[in-house]
Amino acid sequence: MTRRGFTMMEVLICLVVVAILSSMGLGAFSALRRRGDFSAAAATVAAVAAAIEQYPLRTWSVSYDHDGDDPEDDGFATGGGPATPQRLRAGRIFDCDDTNGPLGGDGLIDGQPATVAGTDRDGPFATETLRSGYTGFLAMTHAPISGRFIDPSGRPRDAWRKPLRIAWAAGVYGTAGFGVWSAGRDGLDGTADDIISWSKP
Repeated sequence: MTRRGFTMMEVLICLVVVAILSSMGLGAFSALRRRGDFSAAAATVAAVAAAIEQYPLRTWSVSYDHDGDDPEDDGFATGGGPATPQRLRAGRIFDCDDTNGPLGGDGLIDGQPATVAGTDRDGPFATETLRSGYTGFLAMTHAPISGRFIDPSGRPRDAWRKPLRIAWAAGVYGTAGFGVWSAGRDGLDGTADDIISWSKP
């Protein structure tokens, strides 16, 4: 007499074996993906830091109408007389938005600037900043960054889709005077998974 099928016990054993092998494979795949994300984010941080290091400016200066008497920005006050001279305001390059006051920055590397933030623009930027020729990090440095690591507003981002951060301080971030970093998978600054552009002492 020949057997015509499997017993319920044999089917269950096969299912258990397949489930164990699948879980082992998924665990290995997850570990590989985490390592890949970390490596990609580290490469992006390094490329951004290198582009900023090579850029010839460290600040961006903008002339502005400090007393509001030259709304047309043509040198003449409302009513026809000469306007008071404009003043110069400077901010740290690639963090020039007006989130924290004029050219005060928001700690994130600038994307494509606009007076109002939108899905495809970074902002808010003062009209004077836009008139000055400031076009944001990517347009000014032409950094070699994969499109996967650029958000719709033109900001460089990490493997977890969070914008890269920037800060300026002499002596804090090594000899460059600035630091670029990703907050890592957890998205929190100052934790063990941060990916930084400078060497810690």
